[in-house]
Amino acid sequence: MGQLLEYRHFLGPQRAELCILLDQDPGEVLERYVERELELLLLWQAPDGLEAGKGTSQKLAAMSFPTR
Repeated sequence: MGQLLEYRHFLGPQRAELCILLDQDPGEVLERYVERELELLLLWQAPDGLEAGKGTSQKLAAMSFPTR
């Protein structure tokens, strides 16, 4: 996460949405932490493709990016 924040800070753009991609469902507690406290997008691999946290789904939908 620190590396993502440094890339945004030093390379920009400063308002870029940052995303973490995991290999499995992180669970509700980690999902809330990443999206609400760290303000990062969160995706993970599921049997049928990528799934997204609730907040991430809303942000991606606003960008016309389909998620499950």
